[in-house]
Amino acid sequence: MVKQKSISAEQALKLGKAAAAEGNKAEAEKYFNAVLVKYPDNKDAIKGIKSLNPNNLYRDDLDELKKLLKNGKYNEVETKAGMYLELYPEVSELYGLLGTSVGARGDHKQALTYFLKAAELSPFGSGVQYNLALAYKSNGDIENAIKCYKSTIKNDRKFVPAYSNLGNIYMYKEEYDRAIEVLTAAAKIVPDFPDVLMSLATAYKAKGEYAKSIAFIKKVIISGITTAPVLMELAICENLNGNPDEAKLIYEDVTREAPEIFDAHNNYGNLLKDAGDNEAAISHFEKAIEINSAHPVPYGNLGLLYHELGDEAKANEYREKAQALQPVKH
Repeated sequence: MVKQKSISAEQALKLGKAAAAEGNKAEAEKYFNAVLVKYPDNKDAIKGIKSLNPNNLYRDDLDELKKLLKNGKYNEVETKAGMYLELYPEVSELYGLLGTSVGARGDHKQALTYFLKAAELSPFGSGVQYNLALAYKSNGDIENAIKCYKSTIKNDRKFVPAYSNLGNIYMYKEEYDRAIEVLTAAAKIVPDFPDVLMSLATAYKAKGEYAKSIAFIKKVIISGITTAPVLMELAICENLNGNPDEAKLIYEDVTREAPEIFDAHNNYGNLLKDAGDNEAAISHFEKAIEINSAHPVPYGNLGLLYHELGDEAKANEYREKAQALQPVKH
């Protein structure tokens, strides 16, 4: 048996280039591909293959555009993708990247045009339908957004962001049972996905089912998300569920650990006011004003509290301040 002699990558490249120069495409491809098998990122081999196939758009070209997009270089993305489209007008990913780029710049109408073209070329792509749904929603077309999210899910049953966004649209429409159905399906696919769990908590809260809302918020906390907004939502639901003492403990923790949170002080002030702890309530309303003196709500809360305490002078003072900060209606 004759043992086949191996050659180095450098030799294979030289042989590939020589074959290409002689017009022997098959021989050239053989050598270039041999290099790529061992060295997939070899630029000379990639360049050689491209030179043999000038009408093909390669994956690394698309990856380069994605990298530019990720880095926020939208003008470069749009310039290069536009040039590629002149050569490869049937590549749906180019339209998708263009849509994402112009959408990131705020041009949602143009983004929708690009995503529609991408969907025309690749109607069953879950990513294409998902981007189209985002574009429809950004343009205020909720019903078509719903259709595209449903198409995304139909094409990919495990595309959790589509479930999450569809559920949130149903919440926006106040169709809470539908939202819960969709979000529950998402939670079965990825049980610890915080966005889905918080959306479920919000849906159950809107329905007045506070115990279920609390259960989902606690799952979010167990998953490691212990931000102030999550904890405050738990406090609100505990209070609504008839557990003001538990809510108070949570607000105490939040205002101690994150004293700069406006809503924490304002919400805690309302809880303390309802509990009859007026001095502490005033203190937290004043802290909220210190954090954001341009917000009318804590002024209004102080006005109401001083009115209930019989101090009309201070009540009027804070009510006037609240009214002065209210946006003018035209």
